[in-house]
Amino acid sequence: MKARILRSFLAAIFFVSPLLLSSACGNPRIFIENPVFDAGKIPQGEKIAHDFLIKNTGDKVLSVKVRPC
Repeated sequence: MKARILRSFLAAIFFVSPLLLSSACGNPRIFIENPVFDAGKIPQGEKIAHDFLIKNTGDKVLSVKVRPC
């Protein structure tokens, strides 16, 4: 389960990294307040949830598509 969370997090970072590296004016700019979440030890079969706060600090529309793993 922890490996699954790590894969989800890495997939999210891979998706948003081009937006993080974009520094030109007139673009969306993503800001994630606490981008790392450590769920600790989770018993097998137990479900967990965590919310990430994502803000657009740019001046154009930011589009984020959420896809299940």
